[in-house]
Amino acid sequence: MHQIIVCTLCRDVPTGVRSGEGLCAELRSRLSAQPDVAHGFTVEGVACMAGCARPLTVAFQAPGKAAYL
Repeated sequence: MHQIIVCTLCRDVPTGVRSGEGLCAELRSRLSAQPDVAHGFTVEGVACMAGCARPLTVAFQAPGKAAYL
């Protein structure tokens, strides 16, 4: 199973908007609209990925593979 992991605490510094939860919801919605693709993916939100200098941090992970931020 491939994972898309999104930081839910990241925020855009000028606006203060935390967009991680919204991105998780949008990714889940788009995946569910494509069942042939969705069966191989999960979307997870995590509280912090230590990428605070960026407005949003996302990681991609798959079994037996390195994770990429």
